[in-house]
Amino acid sequence: MRIFCMGRTPDGAPFLPVQVTTDSSPDRPDLARRMESGTTFLMNLKASLAVVFISVAPCFTSGAKAMSIHDFGRMDTDDEASFVTFLVVGSANMFKAHGQPDQARKVIAFFKVTGKDGGTYRFADKLQEVDALNRRNVINPNNRAPEYQVEDAMAETLKDEGLIVPATYLLTISKSFQPSGLPRARTPGQE
Repeated sequence: MRIFCMGRTPDGAPFLPVQVTTDSSPDRPDLARRMESGTTFLMNLKASLAVVFISVAPCFTSGAKAMSIHDFGRMDTDDEASFVTFLVVGSANMFKAHGQPDQARKVIAFFKVTGKDGGTYRFADKLQEVDALNRRNVINPNNRAPEYQVEDAMAETLKDEGLIVPATYLLTISKSFQPSGLPRARTPGQE
């Protein structure tokens, strides 16, 4: 194929005619075929990478789940206590980071109190309330409420004391908690 190019330079001078010859033999595909195959290759590569990423993504997010009340109840007793302590210390650290050390001390003091006025007792009550709410929501076919987690119960417990800690913050910090023991064996009647 022969192409003749003619035109003018930016200053108005005419171009000299130039002849460009392309070889369209089967050995060397022409430029259009090379561009088409290159584009198709890139599109196929992008599609393949997207499929691989979508397939592998759940593997990376499995540790990023909230602690369900069911999973919390199956944890070893020491791990349950460690998780609650982890959330309490994380809440106190949040207040310290935001320049509210008095609120941080209040969180720690609230959970050091024993008895019905203590944080641990109130947290256990709130866990039971949230678990009952989850069970009611599962039964209702028109329900669209999310399943409440342990972090939500902690946020509500602290909120009742006037300590506002967002549940999203507790969800974020709980991602790094790793239980040290094995879960309790299931007993009859457990889900």
